[in-house]
Amino acid sequence: MPNRQAHSRVRADGRIDLRRDLGRETEQQSIALTSPGVVYKDLIIVGGRNPETLPAPPGDVRAYDVRSGKLRWSFHTIPHAGEFGHDTWPQDAWKTSGAANNWAGMVVDQRRGIVFVPLAPRRLIFMARIASVMIYSLIR
Repeated sequence: MPNRQAHSRVRADGRIDLRRDLGRETEQQSIALTSPGVVYKDLIIVGGRNPETLPAPPGDVRAYDVRSGKLRWSFHTIPHAGEFGHDTWPQDAWKTSGAANNWAGMVVDQRRGIVFVPLAPRRLIFMARIASVMIYSLIR
């Protein structure tokens, strides 16, 4: 019989605080699910709706273990230093920018193990309106 004790990251009612695991102060984040996460094997993959006003939390797509609630992986929609695509963004944009989030839902190709994630535009604290393309998201 599986262990049914709640993991320390999962509340007693089976919830995970999506403000965590973003690399920023938890209490200052605002994230809500507007569509259900998708399940692939033993993972629940979630995006979220982030505020459009600045400062906006990052729009990371995250996969949690369905049993323990442990974060298994995170895809940074605004690439961090050393990650693919970081050079297409302004220096250190990932530290201050937000959104570039998935609020409309995702789909998983179960056979190939690929999740398809549409992204909303993201916000830069230090830029107003610029019509150029960055990897993964547009500047608005």
